[in-house]
Amino acid sequence: PTLAGMLHYAPLAVSQVADLAGVYAVSFVVVAVNVVLAECWLHFSHRRTRGAAPRRELLTAGLLVAATIGYGLVRLDAIDNAGPMATGHLKGSDVARGTPIAIVQGNLDLGSRWSPELYGRNLDVYLELTEQSASSAPPRIVFWPENAMTFFVDQEPIYRAAIAHILSPLGAQLVAGAPRQEVRRGGVAAGGRAETRYYNSAFLLSPEGEILGRYDKQHLLPFAEYFPLEKLDFMKRSFGRVREFSPGRATPPLPSAAGGAGVVICNEAMFPRVARKRVAAGAAYLVNLANDSWIPSREFAEHQFDMISMRAIELRRFLVRASTSGPSGVISPAGRVLVRTEPFRRGFVRASIAPRSDRTLYAIAGDWFAWLCVAIALSAAGFAAATWRRRK
Repeated sequence: PTLAGMLHYAPLAVSQVADLAGVYAVSFVVVAVNVVLAECWLHFSHRRTRGAAPRRELLTAGLLVAATIGYGLVRLDAIDNAGPMATGHLKGSDVARGTPIAIVQGNLDLGSRWSPELYGRNLDVYLELTEQSASSAPPRIVFWPENAMTFFVDQEPIYRAAIAHILSPLGAQLVAGAPRQEVRRGGVAAGGRAETRYYNSAFLLSPEGEILGRYDKQHLLPFAEYFPLEKLDFMKRSFGRVREFSPGRATPPLPSAAGGAGVVICNEAMFPRVARKRVAAGAAYLVNLANDSWIPSREFAEHQFDMISMRAIELRRFLVRASTSGPSGVISPAGRVLVRTEPFRRGFVRASIAPRSDRTLYAIAGDWFAWLCVAIALSAAGFAAATWRRRK
């Protein structure tokens, strides 16, 4: 869902009201101001020479903008003055107080990632980039994107040993995406076989390659990760051995070295309510693992990054984004991009993040402002309809 309040359109100072009422509040300001400007243009253009000038509307819009920017500047100043742990600009001794991380962007070809004969080669790309990211200082956590591992990592001890060979000397954990297979022995599906389900998952691995936690994606993308019309099996998309994913169940944040990691996979990050649930469950920071290899243009890739960045402001959490083809990066609780990669390039970035436990009004109350606007609009429509009936 693309809204006018996304960071791509709104200045950073205006966007800060998102911690009160979400991206819908930012969209309200942007749309309201543009409506008033349109009214002014219509009034002073040759099409509309009669009627009073929209002075009241201009004054209201001016006050709205002033209040919004004023609040934004105050919030930005408060976050900046909270110290390096809040902004992510860690230097010297501050680095020890934060958690150094690395984000790896493999930029592998979409078709080759699901070829079993290329699993080892693809894994080598991520392992080599991980080694390079630790050349100056070892990260505590390394992030790989959605489906960076296209094999069942919990069933492949040899691959996990290869990962541990790189992680163990660094003392680094790994958060990475991979499919997961679950065989339900209790229920028997059609044909007398045990029921098998597949999940689009994120795994937390220890430096020794042990699985410390996982998250199974809950909000699947129709026609890409599951097919709503189940009877038309021939139209289902194939992910190597995986034909279709199942939605996961709610799980606690991943217990990473930087605190609870609230994972949102791919399109889940576009929905504010999903990220809110992660914070409500105790997430100290947010992680977005994404597969953007299908995106055809740089402009759309940048737009995706802008939309997802709003979650950091709404919930005042560091947001770590690891994408297959980019942009990948870290967004501060103020919405500033601390580091990022270029799209459609192979590489890595390093940063430091800090856990946060504060709760914004939006994190607590959710989309109260949007529902208030809906209630006012419906009431106004009802009042107008009742007035029209009386006059008729």
